[in-house]
Amino acid sequence: MGIDGGYVRAAHKEGFFEVIAGRSVVAFRRAADDEVLESKCFGYVQTYDEKPRRRLYERMKSQGLQDHQQVVFLSDAGEDVRRVQTYLQPQSEHWIDWFHITMRITVLQQQTKSLQSEANRATEAAEWSAQIDSVKHLLWQPRHWIE
Repeated sequence: MGIDGGYVRAAHKEGFFEVIAGRSVVAFRRAADDEVLESKCFGYVQTYDEKPRRRLYERMKSQGLQDHQQVVFLSDAGEDVRRVQTYLQPQSEHWIDWFHITMRITVLQQQTKSLQSEANRATEAAEWSAQIDSVKHLLWQPRHWIE
C-alpha cells in the first residue's frame, strides 16, 4: 500500500487541513487461474471523517486482507501516516519511498556545506559530502546495486 499525507489550503484561504491518500494494490496470485483484484485508491481528511482508519481497513478487507496478513507500506514515514499504518497492520513492513529518501539525503548534503565553512572541519565535511554524493548516485542508478 502506498500512502502519503499532505496539507491542502481550505476555501477562501481559511486555514489548512491534512489529507491522507493512497492506493492499495494486490500484486500477486495464489494460483495461475486466480483473478487479481484491482488496486483501490482512497483519501480522507482526518479531522472531518469520523472513522477514517476503520473505513480504510474495511477497504483492504474487501481486497482480501486477512487478519494477520503481512502488508508492505510505502510512504514518507510521516507521523500521522505511520499511525495509520500501525493501526491497520502493526506487524507489517514500512518502507520509505525513494523520493523521500532523496529529500533526506539532500538535507544531509546541505549540512555538510555548513560544516565546510568551519575552519577546522572543511576536510572532514568534504569527505562526508563525497560519501553522501555516492549514496545519492547509487539510489538514482540502481543498476550499480548488482555490481
